[in-house]
Amino acid sequence: MADFKDDVRKIRTQKKIGSRKLARLIGKAETYVSQLERGLIKKPDYHTCFAIMRELGFREERIEDILDEFYNIKSPEKLAEEERIAKEQARIE
Repeated sequence: MADFKDDVRKIRTQKKIGSRKLARLIGKAETYVSQLERGLIKKPDYHTCFAIMRELGFREERIEDILDEFYNIKSPEKLAEEERIAKEQARIE
């Protein structure tokens, strides 16, 4: 499993976007991205991760799949669907 914080730092620096600028672009405190990249924010929420990836140039229609497949960061809708399926399977068994 890839590490979201490391990949954010790598892509951000490749694109020459400062951490404070990225934080402002996603509507977070100026220290947010720096804290995320240093591992001080252990579980960033899905919507913030989505916004980061969008600002780093990923196509919006692919971001949800990338977050899920590479980083195991699931959208609230995906989590609800997985919970519904698990309950359904438990009921059947």
